[in-house]
Amino acid sequence: MQAVVISAYKDTKYLQRLINFFQKEFKVIIHIDKKSNININDLKFNSNVSIYKRYKINWGSYNHLLAILFCLRKVIENPKIKYIHIISGGDIPVKNIKEFKKF
Repeated sequence: MQAVVISAYKDTKYLQRLINFFQKEFKVIIHIDKKSNININDLKFNSNVSIYKRYKINWGSYNHLLAILFCLRKVIENPKIKYIHIISGGDIPVKNIKEFKKF
């Protein structure tokens, strides 16, 4: 099993597209910047997705690192996860999900 950690702060519509892309195949852990106006209740997701809004983040700051480490701790709670991908909420997957998993 694989997991993807997403650090997001804007664009609810695109974040929903990322969730839809990954949620059937991956465990998805998302951290949304506490300063963000993204409302978790506006997102539709299944049980493979966990969303947190814990830290106020300035890009590349210590709090950004803490948010990623927090998400990684959540991922490793599941011993079945063998690979972890870390992306931002603005990243665009350029491969289909099958190729992404294989890579």
